[in-house]
Amino acid sequence: MTIDDCFDPKICDDGVVSVTEFTHVDEQGVTVQYYYWCARFGGNAAGHVIRGCAPPSTTGDILHERVVASSLLGGPWVAVAQNVDDDLTWTCPTNPAPDGFIDRLRAVVEKE
Repeated sequence: MTIDDCFDPKICDDGVVSVTEFTHVDEQGVTVQYYYWCARFGGNAAGHVIRGCAPPSTTGDILHERVVASSLLGGPWVAVAQNVDDDLTWTCPTNPAPDGFIDRLRAVVEKE
């Protein structure tokens, strides 16, 4: 499963992706913005967490599910974690997950 798969309407349930913005405070006390993109494939979750500096580029109802229109984000971003069938893992190779991040992500995923 790749990030691009989440935006392929041919394999994603109805071509719909939900986007949830959330923050987490890192070890230095800096609040970092994250975006959790979740798509459903036959009802199974495939989600990616993106750390970036710009909001998602989408169309549709911004309070509910969003349909991806073009690029993921309008600025530099990096995919740092994923959810595959409720198995949450940190995937960013450059550093370990910030303390408490997976617990914070689990709370976001459970609201979906």
